[in-house]
This record gives sequence, structure tokens and C-alpha cells, in this order.
Amino acid sequence: MNYDLVIVGAGCAGSIIAEQVAKEGYSVAVLEKQKEIGYPNYSTAGVSYKRMQPFNLPEETIDYSVSQVSFNTISGEREVFDFDDTILVTLNFRELRQHLATKAIEAGADIFLDTAVKKPIIEGGNVVGVTTEDESFSGKIVADCAGAHGIIRRAVGLKPADRLGVAKEYMIYTGENKLEISIFIGDLIPAGFAWDVPLGKNMVHTGMGYIPEISGKIKLEERLDKFIDHLGYDKQKSIEKHVGSYYTGGNPGGFCDDGVILIGDAASQAGPPLALGIIEAMQGAMVASKTVIKALSSDNTSKKVLKEYEKNWKKEYGTNYKIGREVARIFATASEKQIVKLIRVLAEIHKKDPDLTYRFIIGDYKKSDLLSFVPKLTKMI
Repeated sequence: MNYDLVIVGAGCAGSIIAEQVAKEGYSVAVLEKQKEIGYPNYSTAGVSYKRMQPFNLPEETIDYSVSQVSFNTISGEREVFDFDDTILVTLNFRELRQHLATKAIEAGADIFLDTAVKKPIIEGGNVVGVTTEDESFSGKIVADCAGAHGIIRRAVGLKPADRLGVAKEYMIYTGENKLEISIFIGDLIPAGFAWDVPLGKNMVHTGMGYIPEISGKIKLEERLDKFIDHLGYDKQKSIEKHVGSYYTGGNPGGFCDDGVILIGDAASQAGPPLALGIIEAMQGAMVASKTVIKALSSDNTSKKVLKEYEKNWKKEYGTNYKIGREVARIFATASEKQIVKLIRVLAEIHKKDPDLTYRFIIGDYKKSDLLSFVPKLTKMI
């Protein structure tokens, strides 16, 4: 089968770029290895309310909204950050992905379910398509939107980040609706963090993730069990378990090669320090789509042309990512004692400048933060 654009993965990034490119009249194939879009659910699905606004998502994609976030240690340090307006929302990941896929279909894209990509087709050094179990898909451009372990990314040797985090979480029935998102850092989970995120309907996502490269391997399941017990939840009241990987703290870059681009987690576009990735993937897809359309219209899909996507992404989000990466490094390498100091510093900052702590939580920084906010945190360690 021949297409202008072949997309691996019908996640948020894949469906967004499929819609944008198909709207311009180009043929688009989206290859999804699962039998159902949005399943399995592998995301906490917490996103910045502010940064989701440009996408005009329908109400049914939003499960819950919060205006309160707390930072905690397992030893009892706790600071609560209240905001006047909604700061974060949890999305219904299945509804979100199916909504975006439907928009891609309406724009003219073809979606192939139960179609796992095996490897890229490379001719003369250029990626010209992919093979599946049963057939081949030729494409002028191939977009890898298949997450941190994207098969195309690995096959062509692109390495956009150097720190891979490992995460587990449970969806647990608690019997009550929580009012805040709780973040735990420190000795509970070295070089990482734990979370307790309300979903509404008396449910939460409770989990933790860490970076083995910094802390070494730990028994994540045992620590997660202790965390769940600490919160007073019953693990046997879980209805879902999610296990996955995420990139954080690496150097963004290496988004493309001849005939191929990476978007979302495949391109390490999860936003530090809290590794939020859904909106970041959607933003990356919007930037990438403009370059893809330009490349297809000029019939030039070389790395030199596709590199414009990486250049534009860095111009739009590079500084923000750089600051977030540094903040993530500070928290990942701090001791429990230093973490307590950091939380208290954040609390003092919040009293004077709640906009700064708001931006810290959602990962939306300004250039001036490199000269003010980051040095304050660095002094604590």
C-alpha cells in the first residue's frame, strides 16, 4: 500500500498529525498495533488545563479537575499549593484518543487496527515505508509516534534522550473524591517521584516512577505497595494496573532522518520535571505537521528538509524543556533532607509569586527562571 505519510501509533501525536496532514489532501495511513484505540490505558493522563485549551477538547474527554497540588515526603513534610483556578485536569485517556482518531478519519486518514509494525523499509539510506506481519506500507515520510520504545526510532539509530524512566501505577477505588493531586519525592523513590491523582467517581491513579540510570535498579513494586499502604488504600480494590516507560532528563534532539520523523515520547518530548507527556506530544505533532506538509508539497523528504521540524520545536519549546530538565535534575539528585528544604522554598515562593509555582507545576517556564528560580533551588543542594 502506498501513502504520502505512514504513521506508526494511533496515540495522541499520531492522530493529531494524521488529521493535520490529511486535511491538506495528502494520503495518510495510521498503523495501530492494538485492536482498539485507547486500550490499554497506560497513562495517568494528568495535563495542564492551560496548555490543553488550544486543542478545544470536548467535555467527555475530561474526568476531573483540580486547583490544589501538594508536595510531600514519606517522612511527613507536606506543603499544599492552592490556586484560584483549575491548574490540572485528568483526562479520560480512551475517550481522548478515540476523539482524536475520529477527527483524523474525518479528515481523510486511514487507520489500520491490529497492525503491528515489524521494521522500517530502508532504500539507499532513506526510510521509505514499514513492514507488518502481513504486508508493506510505503510512505514518502514515516512518523514514529509509538512511544518511548518506538521500533522505527531504534531501527534507524535515533537517540533523542539518554534517560529512560520506569513507572507503575494502579487505578484504585477509594470511596471518596480527593480534592488535590499529591506528589511525593525523596527517600520514598530515589531519582523519581510518586503520585496520587484523583479521577473523580471515587477513583485515583496511584503510582511511582524513577530513573534507574541515577538511582540504580530498585524493587519498584515493593515500594509502590508501601506507598499505597501509606495512603491508606486497599490494593485489592484496584481495577487497572499500568506499567510503562518514559523519557525525562535527556537532551531533546535527533527528531528526524531521511524520510522519518519522531514525535511525542519517541522524541523525548515529555515535559520535565513531572514527565507530563500528552499535551507535549500533541504540541509536537502540530509543529511536525507543518514541516511534513511543506516537505510533501516540495517532494523533498530529506533529513535537511525535515530538520526544520526539530528547529521549530526547539525554538518554541526548547528553553522551557531546558529549564524543566535542570529542575528535574535538582530534585532527582537531592537527599531527603534537601528535598524538605526544596519543598519549603517552593512554599515561600508560592506566597510571593503563585504564578511561578503554577508554572513550575505545569512545566511552563520563562527564560528569566534560569536566572532566578533555578539558582534558588540549586542553593538548597
